[in-house]
Amino acid sequence: MLTLKRMFLVIAVVSAIAVAMTHTVTLFSGQHSWYDLSESGSNVPCEKCHADIREEMYS
Repeated sequence: MLTLKRMFLVIAVVSAIAVAMTHTVTLFSGQHSWYDLSESGSNVPCEKCHADIREEMYS
């Protein structure tokens, strides 16, 4: 039973690392950029890749 808990813990840690690594790699490989959001009506093209979040914002 203890090994099953450890296996789930290892899977959870590896999954968290995999998610964090993909976000970090996309940020530093140029797929994502930092935008200045201080102005109202900024022209940030987030909807191009994040259509699901766009739907949440407008609903």
